[in-house]
Amino acid sequence: MARRLNLPGDAAGWAADANALTERILAEAWNDEVGALASQIGGQGGLDASLLALPLRRVLPADHPRMAATAQTIGERLDAGGGLLFRYLP
Repeated sequence: MARRLNLPGDAAGWAADANALTERILAEAWNDEVGALASQIGGQGGLDASLLALPLRRVLPADHPRMAATAQTIGERLDAGGGLLFRYLP
């Protein structure tokens, strides 16, 4: 946004930080047991439908294999019926 609107600040530094965070999410939030991204770094958090917002926030593209697997797993495991999802299961 800083670049598009020509705002002051360290846009290049912020972009580098964002890329590093994306790489950390991919490396450290993946849960092999579940086959999806977890809600916490370290892969220890549970499945959370809020992860579906990652593509909207441009953290991961929707077609990234780990994002696609996460979306599929959320759809299967958090299905509440009628096109609705539970955010997470207790």
